[in-house]
Amino acid sequence: MIVSTSGINYDTPKEEIYLERGKLVKLKSLIKKEEDISTLHLDLNVDAEFNGNIINMHSSTQACGSGCRRKFIEFYENGEIKNLVEILRFAKSGRSAYKPNGLHGLLIKLYNLSTIILSPITKQYRPFGIDWLVTMEDGYNLKGSITKGVNNQKSINGTLTLGGRMIITYQTNNDKAPIILKSRKEPILSGKVDCWPPRNAIIHLTNGPIEYFKEDEVYNREAKPVLKIIKNSVTFSNDEVKLLSTTAHIKAAKILKEGKNINGVQLTWSIPKSEIEPSSCSIEYSNIYRKYDNKKTSEGNEWIKIATVPKNISEWIDSNYDGSQDAKYAVLHASKLKFNYYYESLIGTILSIPKSK
Repeated sequence: MIVSTSGINYDTPKEEIYLERGKLVKLKSLIKKEEDISTLHLDLNVDAEFNGNIINMHSSTQACGSGCRRKFIEFYENGEIKNLVEILRFAKSGRSAYKPNGLHGLLIKLYNLSTIILSPITKQYRPFGIDWLVTMEDGYNLKGSITKGVNNQKSINGTLTLGGRMIITYQTNNDKAPIILKSRKEPILSGKVDCWPPRNAIIHLTNGPIEYFKEDEVYNREAKPVLKIIKNSVTFSNDEVKLLSTTAHIKAAKILKEGKNINGVQLTWSIPKSEIEPSSCSIEYSNIYRKYDNKKTSEGNEWIKIATVPKNISEWIDSNYDGSQDAKYAVLHASKLKFNYYYESLIGTILSIPKSK
């Protein structure tokens, strides 16, 4: 099972609330004026060589996308004023058929022909190829810069550059389990933009080819790459990814007691009134996260996903909460992609619960 929990560590929640004497108190709104978050769909198009076969990895704009945060923190580089840009969410998946060539290609053609012949019986046609998923590596987000416009908002007429560690997970017809690939160098993509959000902008790979190795061989200098990315382009669409911006807000929290002992906390949150969009990015689940604030040590002070529930459920009890530590909770809407990867919304609310005195 492949599950990402890295994105939550980079989010800026819309608000933080505090449980005080059984009531929720709003502390503050956390979205800062110097942050501008965009949630655009993406089109990913990659030409690659996979185990000697040429493949095209394409995922259309409606198959999820990204959440971009532009921070109006100025810095100078090569005589230009720039702003920081971070990608908070990124996930693209698909299936690619091989482009047959040579003797191996002949075998693939025969295999594909047999699947066509058997399709009336099997009720499916799957040409020989690979299922794949491209995500950010856990613990890392994509970062870069954008040239600052004259009025800091509308007109940019500059360049957007992004780079970061990526993971490719794949499984062929013959593989019994998914295989994870990592690269030794970070891909850098760059392109011209004339506005923010960067609607209709296209960024291209500038430092290819990028070789990907099995994750246990990435630092083995004698290992051969499994996949080599030759060309890579990302196109930002006009449409927003509603899953990212449709955030869950914690509406109630109740400490559960048995006598003087605390044996849990019950959380209640908002759920969407209806299906937000008819695509693979529709809300299917809610993921519940917890983080302990340990003042004496940093150990355990990270967000941990503690539960996943269907989208129609809006309550859950954390029976492991005992009041001995300060704790924080967040609920993120999610859509499940290939290989059990959860593509999540941004954070709406962070709930803080002080330890019991």
